[in-house]
Amino acid sequence: MQLYADKLEAQLKKTMVSSYLIAGDDILLQNDACDLVRNTASKNGFAERERHHQESGFEWQSLLESCNSLS
Repeated sequence: MQLYADKLEAQLKKTMVSSYLIAGDDILLQNDACDLVRNTASKNGFAERERHHQESGFEWQSLLESCNSLS
């Protein structure tokens, strides 16, 4: 589901999904969205997080291993 920055807070108040992909041209809006998701997750009892930055040379195997981890 695609959400725009102005709708994210209302959606997070309703429900959280298992993962979020945050993308866009404005780094400030990206950081604000990340902070909002992180704070909401923390309030809902999530204590662990993972960040993956896709750049040239990205190790896709590490993402696959992370997704297959049971912890």
